[in-house]
Amino acid sequence: MSQAAIRKLVADSVTAALEAQAATMENANNPNRNTVPTEIPVVKTRNYKEFI
Repeated sequence: MSQAAIRKLVADSVTAALEAQAATMENANNPNRNTVPTEIPVVKTRNYKEFI
């Protein structure tokens, strides 16, 4: 195989993988889609000495 053929093969594979990933992310029923935080971070206002 020539260098050009290898580069084209790699480029085609990367393009196919990116298209598949984009299609997966567009799927509304995908449970692995992390578009919003799962929990709100808590602001800590006291330290350990104040707690005791």
